Amino acid sequence: MRSEGMAVITSAAAGEDAQESDRLQGGVFTHHFVNGLRGAADSSGDSRVTLTEAYRYTYARTVMTTSRAPELQHPSYAFELRGEDDLVLTSLESSTSYGRLRLEEAGDYVLFDPRNPDVVLEFEVPEGGVVLVPAGKYIVRRRLPDRVYQTRIEVEADTVSLVQKADLVQQSLGTTARRGTSVRRAATALQLGAGVHAPAAPSLGPMPMGALSLRVDTRGLSLVAGVDAGRRPTEGPYVDIQTTALSAHLGALRLGDVGPVALGLGIRGGTAVYWQSFVTAGEAEDRRTIGPFFGPVGRVEIPVGGRLLVGVNPALDVAFLPPEADTGRPVTAVMPGVSIDVGAYLR
Repeated sequence: MRSEGMAVITSAAAGEDAQESDRLQGGVFTHHFVNGLRGAADSSGDSRVTLTEAYRYTYARTVMTTSRAPELQHPSYAFELRGEDDLVLTSLESSTSYGRLRLEEAGDYVLFDPRNPDVVLEFEVPEGGVVLVPAGKYIVRRRLPDRVYQTRIEVEADTVSLVQKADLVQQSLGTTARRGTSVRRAATALQLGAGVHAPAAPSLGPMPMGALSLRVDTRGLSLVAGVDAGRRPTEGPYVDIQTTALSAHLGALRLGDVGPVALGLGIRGGTAVYWQSFVTAGEAEDRRTIGPFFGPVGRVEIPVGGRLLVGVNPALDVAFLPPEADTGRPVTAVMPGVSIDVGAYLR
């Protein structure tokens, strides 16, 4: 060694707590310090991590991570070193049990085993940065304030594995909001769809519907507000009926991501208005009917790129309509339906 003396680094300043994180599975300072020694702190790109580089990296990442906690944590240091060079702590040249992962793009990354979602590494690297990781298969996730990119890679011991910009595929904004993998706490999507719904009276026949909805995905639930509209002509031997329906509804879904597909189940409720006009040899006044409905709803969704999505929505609404004139009894109608929509997430 070409330096001598003493260096002391503490995980927190005097009077501060050294915080731990469930997400990082350990101490915040220790997690970032170890990742810095593995190569994330190599700001010079010379495949060596010096004491100064390790401290600067760990300080910045610890402050950033604890900025989301009630109290900030500030690592501190006391260096009394003499010599010609900065003290080199680790070399990234080779390892018999670790592989070298080179990231083409600078940025904030998370690396984890797909069989175990616990975080293995969370680090920030410069362009072309190298980190040492245990040999194995990983999901590599690059995080931006409003986007997340992801790829899979296998790292072999004592080899260099390159993650290029073209390898990283942008994830759906809804997926990243539901998983909590980006700064974005919620993602809002506008959806336009069409489908078919059973009528309030079986004799009227299935009604084609158009749909417009606004959805907000959060970590726990997906909230949906929408309107549906449809029209159905029905011909009879004595009277032809033109039925127009308009409904508004609110719903909540619990969506889970299974590979590239999102599956969801929830409930919705709302109010529907029906207008009917009649063509007959006699006289028949137009009629309007209003009734609430509620029922379970499902969703199968496939993201198409980062912003676009396609979904299929089965529903089983139970409608409560006013009493019939001849019997005086309220009408309860079970109205299954299904729709397909195309949506786009908004910034």
